[in-house]
Amino acid sequence: MRAESCYHLPHLIDCIETISNRFFPPRSSVVLSVPSRLPNSELLHKLSSRHTDTTGLLLKRLHHSVQRPIVVFHTGCVKVPCYNHDKHGSYILWTSVGIGTQLRQLKSYGDAWNPNTRFLVVWDDPIVDNRRQMQAIVEEMIRWKILNVIILVPSKDGEEEFDVYTWFPYQPPSGNCGNFVNVILLDKWINKNGGYFSKNASLYQEKIPRDLMGCPITAATIALEPHVISDQHKNGTTYNRGLDVRIFLHITQTMNASAVFTPPTPELWGRKIQNGSWTGIFGEVYNNRADIAFSSTMLVITKFGDLDFTTPYGTANFVWVVPCAKPYPPWSSITRVFSTGMWILVFVVVILAAAVMLCLSVFSANTSHEVELYKNMCGCLTSAWAVLLGTSVVKMPVSIPLRLFFILWVSCSLAVNTVFQTFVTTYLVNPGQQKQIDSVKSLLDSGIYYGFHPDMDAFLMDDTNLILSEILKQREACSNIVSCLQRVAEKCDFATLLSSDSVHYMNTYKFLDRSGKGLLCTIKAPAFTAYKTFYLPKHSKYRKILNRMIAVANEAGLINYWWKEILITSRIKAGSIKRHTLQDDYSVFLLTHLQGAFYLLMLGHFISSSCFVGELIFHWLRSM
Repeated sequence: MRAESCYHLPHLIDCIETISNRFFPPRSSVVLSVPSRLPNSELLHKLSSRHTDTTGLLLKRLHHSVQRPIVVFHTGCVKVPCYNHDKHGSYILWTSVGIGTQLRQLKSYGDAWNPNTRFLVVWDDPIVDNRRQMQAIVEEMIRWKILNVIILVPSKDGEEEFDVYTWFPYQPPSGNCGNFVNVILLDKWINKNGGYFSKNASLYQEKIPRDLMGCPITAATIALEPHVISDQHKNGTTYNRGLDVRIFLHITQTMNASAVFTPPTPELWGRKIQNGSWTGIFGEVYNNRADIAFSSTMLVITKFGDLDFTTPYGTANFVWVVPCAKPYPPWSSITRVFSTGMWILVFVVVILAAAVMLCLSVFSANTSHEVELYKNMCGCLTSAWAVLLGTSVVKMPVSIPLRLFFILWVSCSLAVNTVFQTFVTTYLVNPGQQKQIDSVKSLLDSGIYYGFHPDMDAFLMDDTNLILSEILKQREACSNIVSCLQRVAEKCDFATLLSSDSVHYMNTYKFLDRSGKGLLCTIKAPAFTAYKTFYLPKHSKYRKILNRMIAVANEAGLINYWWKEILITSRIKAGSIKRHTLQDDYSVFLLTHLQGAFYLLMLGHFISSSCFVGELIFHWLRSM
């Protein structure tokens, strides 16, 4: 039987050449994998005196038909380095004993291995039960996550015919919700009139249809607002809100699939452990227990080797979340009108004004008629201070020079007093904020603690930046993001990293003061920028269609619309929608606004009472 099949090899090569020309991607490499020994190689000299083996004959035909790189593998060949730009475009696996060894060899070229492309398995040995053998081949291909495969075998109907088998994961009776059921005969090669396919069917059709007919897509996620918002019920946890959830549900609804969520994992996102596997939601997709993982997941280069990812649906600017500046205490509103130097200057000017009054009253021509109050420094000082405060003096000066200076001093004091009262009123209503942390340097100088999730270390690693190196050394691990944000908002002794979108959402309803103002402040300059994406198992069958769905949703503006809807809903939920008031709206003076003035009044009463008691004690001791 093997000898007869050898005479049909030229017809088989005609069929392979036609498939490669019509269905293989152009300008991409073709990999030809053959066993180290072909069972019928000793009979090939009967086919052509110019060819010594089947591989040579096939290579010649492929080179003559189309110009593309061709890579030849045979079991036992020496492995050579291969890089990402060597990604294979299509595969031809020639065998008659099984394909496991060939697939293991091809997969060992990790950078070039491409199970998502088109595969052609050529079985050159006529077999009695084609269907059972084809099922075994498909099952082996599925274990290697290869879906787009056709199998070419000699037909039992004629010596010059070949059958083309394949399977469809979501089309009964071939498949059921991605599970293999049976192979189907797709087409038949007839070697007449130069050779042709009887049905002229498309041999490489889409294996993942747009309509999954209710089949499940399993997602692994964790609750993290605003990306994933969960609702707790008696029957468990449901996820139907949040930006990432909305995108996922849009995809499942468009594909007519049912959304299934795995139970929450205690390790949250997860990490890579020593045996090379992952924990958390990344572990769910790594171990193929879930088809997709998301919850504020960012594109991280350290995960490329183990997981696949979708097209990014947006960017996230990560900023430092710091405590908001505290308001000045009400009692400081009076002292903050002038700077320290200005206050000293005011007191010096008062003393100088009193000295000028004393000189004018003592050296004036009619000094004998001047009031005694202005003939000593104490009286001049109290009069100058009374005028500055806007109160009346005990007696008015008599001499003309002193009166002129007194009028000048009243004018200056009135100007200073008007400015002082204006600013005091402003500060009483709105004391203002203390210095806000507005840079990484001021954050480090403030002495507060800081920390963030360990996954963010990869974005901050820069040996040339001393500040970032210091941050990575001193930072605290912050696995529970919500707890860290509560510490920032309530205790005001911590800072963390979070995306600006998440901070905006948290400030709409979760962290608000009594007036509806957000308690989370940020440093405007972003610490780094990352891409928002969903993670998939390596070589996921859904990657192509998910990328198309996400791109359509993004270009249609649906993702931005969903995000704005989430913000509006959170504001309504918190009742934090405020109307903007006009700048000239009045503010009611309350007792709290006058707290500083009353403190100063109490201080003045205390000082004056102390002076009065001191005078009484002094006179009592003097009289003894």
